[in-house]
Amino acid sequence: MMLGTKLQEVYEGAIRFFFAQVAPQFVPRHVMGDYELGMRGALQALWPSANFHGCFFHYYQALRKQAIGKKHRLKDLIDHEDGHRRILHKFMALALLPPTRIEEGLRVLVSAMTDDVGSHWSTFVEYYERQ
Repeated sequence: MMLGTKLQEVYEGAIRFFFAQVAPQFVPRHVMGDYELGMRGALQALWPSANFHGCFFHYYQALRKQAIGKKHRLKDLIDHEDGHRRILHKFMALALLPPTRIEEGLRVLVSAMTDDVGSHWSTFVEYYERQ
């Protein structure tokens, strides 16, 4: 669904309209979406009893986009240094852990970074913790 904004209210309105047209009584037990907060919030608001599942491809895309973006500026490090590329891959692998172990996995990942490496990743770690 291509929308001009990523606000939760816009997603809710679009999804509500679509399902009113094609399946007004539809109540899913499982929903899958990307990791964009507006979309995730809309799906959870519309179907609070449904289990939300994120798409690993979109998870990977979101993490990479954040890491190489203007805020974190890790693109050159990730593109040219194996150690930094491995760190990004480790962040991606956190999604494969059981949900109850993700925080522990993040602590292990961060504590294994040397100070000079960790200093490059500090704003990204803060971003990840907010998600």
